[in-house]
Amino acid sequence: MTNLLASLSLSSVLTGAFSASLVILVIGVVVRLLWPVHRPAPPPAPAPADAPDNTGNSANDAANNDTRFLMLHQQIQAVNDNVNQLQRLFRNVKLRGSWGEVQLGAILSEMLSPAQYEANVAVDPMSSERVEFALKLPLPDQTYLWLPIDAKCPVEDFQRLQQAQEHNDTAAAQSAARALHRRLLAEAADIAAKYIRPPYSTDFALLFIPIESIYQYALTDADLIQTMERQYRVIPTGPGTISAVLNLLQVSHRSMALATSEREIWQTLSAARSEFAAFDNALGRTRKKADELTADLDNMAKRLRIIERRLSQLENAADSQKQLD
Repeated sequence: MTNLLASLSLSSVLTGAFSASLVILVIGVVVRLLWPVHRPAPPPAPAPADAPDNTGNSANDAANNDTRFLMLHQQIQAVNDNVNQLQRLFRNVKLRGSWGEVQLGAILSEMLSPAQYEANVAVDPMSSERVEFALKLPLPDQTYLWLPIDAKCPVEDFQRLQQAQEHNDTAAAQSAARALHRRLLAEAADIAAKYIRPPYSTDFALLFIPIESIYQYALTDADLIQTMERQYRVIPTGPGTISAVLNLLQVSHRSMALATSEREIWQTLSAARSEFAAFDNALGRTRKKADELTADLDNMAKRLRIIERRLSQLENAADSQKQLD
């Protein structure tokens, strides 16, 4: 079964699985148009005596046509067997869930590095519930938040809806649509109750629907999408959109982290600016005191020079007295 899933495009095979009989019928009609079935030929018209005998060539062409038709019929039967195997696979709820988890893991491994997400994560350390995958969203304080992602695949409800639409059964189609609506809401409520656990996780989670046709149908139900996102804080994604959603979330989270860092840097600069203002005031007072000290030193130097002149005058007077004596 693993080789089968690896060799076929899963989304296209699943789409074919829902209408296998129709596909085989169309292929059969094409075969009949392209490769005519060998039928008994009408009696040949009398040929001239000198005309070549083409009986052997006609028999060879008919045999070749039969061989090619048989080979094509065998190939169609092999495709039918593969479709039946996939149908049996998706009747098993456990195997279907495992396939959705494998597809989600493959997408994450292509987009992210192993350090950016983990599998089978216990979002809340105090809870035993484990989500299939969770992204690590880094925070400025070197920690991170978990972003839970869980895969759900409500194939039976969607298949009943398709069958009712194919048979133009309006009542059955409405009933199947309501059942699919309730099923997706129940899955969203389950994810919200088990895996949205702030402050360990983000306040929202992602619901991955591995079949694109089911996801596209869910998008047409506006009430379903609004209830999932507003009431349960669960965002539905499909194979074609999960890459864009993850990129948007990563860019947004980086912007928020950068904005937080910018606020912290601005607060630090504001505090430093206040400290610089206080330092400038202290420096002004110190400069004033230094100016006063300089003035005092100038006055002391001036008085010292006056004292020196007086002493010089006394010495000169003493010398003059000695000479008179």
